Amino acid sequence: MTGIGYLYLKGRVSDIRVDKEEKIPQFDRPGIPKDQLLIFPSFVIPLKENKKFTYISLSIYFNLPNKEIMGEMIEKKGELRGIIYDILREEINKTEEVPSMPELKGFIVRGVNAALSAGKVNEIYITKYLAV
Repeated sequence: MTGIGYLYLKGRVSDIRVDKEEKIPQFDRPGIPKDQLLIFPSFVIPLKENKKFTYISLSIYFNLPNKEIMGEMIEKKGELRGIIYDILREEINKTEEVPSMPELKGFIVRGVNAALSAGKVNEIYITKYLAV
């Protein structure tokens, strides 16, 4: 029986395609041009041992109002990623409960805006959010 299942799955797995580029999800707000979105994929934030969960995983999309901010964020992407990670780790581990989505967004926006000189970020989207 196991052999039949293996042959069935082997045939099914060969039909799966994996795209190298991460797709930009469809958001509730229509009309956001793709060139206004900057992606920070796959943050994994470990939690303190006394929490209900082991880690939180999420991806962040920034809706950027102009090309100057986009250029600065692309230039500082590594630095901003570190800032976001540190802020999330610190804020999430401050309390026993996992922060709400609006709280997470607020932490991220404040931290990123403190590092930018070309303007401010107002809108972000958190996707692929998992508390495991």
